[in-house]
Amino acid sequence: MTTIPDGATAPDRWTRLVDAVATVVGGSLPPGGVVAVRVTLADTRSTLATCQAWVATSARTWTLRGEIDVAGVSMPDLERAVVAAGLAFALTDESRPRWRVDRNHGTTYTLDVTRRVP
Repeated sequence: MTTIPDGATAPDRWTRLVDAVATVVGGSLPPGGVVAVRVTLADTRSTLATCQAWVATSARTWTLRGEIDVAGVSMPDLERAVVAAGLAFALTDESRPRWRVDRNHGTTYTLDVTRRVP
């Protein structure tokens, strides 16, 4: 897991988050493929507890590619980090990131991330 030191300043934490997203998510993207970024909420707001990158290795099999330390990070922070890392995700009709809800857990969401098309 890529970790962010507790004493890091806000710009340091941001830089490390973007670098971790670029490394873990961007580094896992197959050509023309998708990485599923799966997060679990730490509370009833949008603060994250966990963040994992998953890649489909076949039509029915997913493999965990890595974890990102998201202590103190919100869903909007992660969305901005994905864009800052040069990656993209689908939007809803309301121009919001298209997160899928894991109905079994209720606090787990998945965002499909792709390479940004120039």
